[in-house]
Amino acid sequence: MTKSTSKKPTPTGPLRARLLSEAERWEALDHRDASYDVLFVLGVVTTGIYCLPSCPARTPKPENIRFFDTVQQARESGFRSCKRCRPEQTLAERKRVLALAQSMIADDQKDFSGLTAAALARQVDLSVARLDRHFQQLLGLSPRAFVDGLKVQRFKAELTESQHSVTQALYEAGYGSSSRIYGQPVPVLGMLPQSYQRGGAGEEIRYVFRKLPEPWSGVLIGATQVGVCFAQLGSDPKVLLGALRDEFPAACCRAAQADAQLQGWLAQLVRCLKGYPDADVPLDVFGTALQIAVWKTLRQMPVGETCSYGALARAAGHEKAVRAVASACGANRIAVLIPCHRVVRGDGSLGGYRWEPRRKQALLDAEAQADRQT
Repeated sequence: MTKSTSKKPTPTGPLRARLLSEAERWEALDHRDASYDVLFVLGVVTTGIYCLPSCPARTPKPENIRFFDTVQQARESGFRSCKRCRPEQTLAERKRVLALAQSMIADDQKDFSGLTAAALARQVDLSVARLDRHFQQLLGLSPRAFVDGLKVQRFKAELTESQHSVTQALYEAGYGSSSRIYGQPVPVLGMLPQSYQRGGAGEEIRYVFRKLPEPWSGVLIGATQVGVCFAQLGSDPKVLLGALRDEFPAACCRAAQADAQLQGWLAQLVRCLKGYPDADVPLDVFGTALQIAVWKTLRQMPVGETCSYGALARAAGHEKAVRAVASACGANRIAVLIPCHRVVRGDGSLGGYRWEPRRKQALLDAEAQADRQT
């Protein structure tokens, strides 16, 4: 399929939405990426039907495809619903799932103890299998992993925001015993698609900049209540702040130099620059299911190791999507904490890096040296 090369449209207005480029739509269609189903549909001129990007039907010729932001736009243009992917039914189910996930994130009093996938499925009138499929495709993780992530966040909040003991915090977070928390992996639980699509509308992002010695120059990190959503290396804080606001144009971004939690996360990131990664920094990320899988895999890589894009694709469960995996590395907006610097070319050469190859080499050198000292 030949993809459009049109440039990404520039949104206007103080609360502008994140607009998908033609290239992003074609990429989603090529990979049948279900996480984009909530963002657009496509009409097929020759058949007069409209489908979801993940529709398993044969992909039409590019000249016969029209993109629409909503089902309503497709219907108003004279297209009828596909009987194979059932856009209305699928989107209605996903809206219920997203609303459920959003309410669970927002309800800091909810008791998560004993909350099962079956109980969640009953709340949205779906089978467990369909609930799991929607969670995996929309959020990049299973319902169980989603609930576990909320428990971890509740546990951390109970420890930092109350006078509870560790044991009491465990039970307040919904854990039946201490063995259920110790040794759990850090979950990747992030911003919901609607919020990211709206440019971070409704989110408050705290940020802090710190000047650093070369080759790092400096770093700006931004975080929501969930965790770090942005981390960029560079020398000019104004440029970095501009990048944060471009990424989340509708969010409320405020400087938080005195924020102890944010300073703690920044200190851990600086520790990572010295080759000693700390996996306890919570992240708030939004991405497609493929991107989430790639970023999770990168976070699980041992310090001091590197891999090729092909090896990363296999480890992430997308062996045939090497190019898309490389794009996922390029789309990473959280420097160092999602260690895309550990991915090199198949011949072992350094390859590119969003924050300059010299910094990539310095990171790899620091990790190799730290690994030798442990």
